[in-house]
Amino acid sequence: MGLDERVRAVENYVQAMRTGEGSAARQAARGLADDVVLVVGEEEVAGKELVQQRITGQWPMTPVYFRATWSEPVVEDHQATIEATAAEVFAPVHKYQLAFTFDDEDRIARVEQRSLERIPPLVTDTIPDFVKTYVNNALANGTPMVIACTNPDGSPNLTLRGATQVFSPTQLSVWLRHAEGDTVHAIRQNPQMVALYRDSRTRTTLIFHGRGFIASDDAMRNKVFEIAPEVEQNHDPRRLGAALIIDIERMDGMSARGVIQLRRTL
Repeated sequence: MGLDERVRAVENYVQAMRTGEGSAARQAARGLADDVVLVVGEEEVAGKELVQQRITGQWPMTPVYFRATWSEPVVEDHQATIEATAAEVFAPVHKYQLAFTFDDEDRIARVEQRSLERIPPLVTDTIPDFVKTYVNNALANGTPMVIACTNPDGSPNLTLRGATQVFSPTQLSVWLRHAEGDTVHAIRQNPQMVALYRDSRTRTTLIFHGRGFIASDDAMRNKVFEIAPEVEQNHDPRRLGAALIIDIERMDGMSARGVIQLRRTL
């Protein structure tokens, strides 16, 4: 009976932690000792009420715990452990362990949250293939790229660009529908640009810094148009727009693959 109670207490605690739901936290509270202590890194939370608050609601890491892969609890005597591996979502630490200690009434007396595995940053001078997939699928994913530059009068120019694609291992491209639009004039005046990809569902962020230019070569123009998503091509079937190429100088990002840093010297 004691083993079952301890397993249930761990499962209820994890359910509250990964969902943040008040009902789950109230259920988990039944398995907490009044003087329970939660240790997360150098932080210590003491007392049933404060620990319950900590596993209730939406915290920065709640989306990670929600989408993580959780192991089955391993219970030995008055202790139990369970592990979580981040899945399909960015997390500063890839793998965690929760270690529980129980009192004589099979209530959780102590929880230690331990970091087990970090993914080392990826440092590169070219756009990784998985980043290429994020960018090229951005429009279909409902997360079109945001492109920023500076207008000739110094005001910001910020636009959503569903036609953004990876043009080469060091370049992005965008088919611009208007050959003499504000963005074209802005780039001719000041080529410095920033491109942003953000998918909140997977906590993926990619920020590209570079210098843009308007391609005049027919072969380059045709490639920029032809690799753009079909819906973007259909906005300009006569190909009257402009082909923007962005030479990437640096990129900082984070995804389920960890932290990414791209650095180049142009």
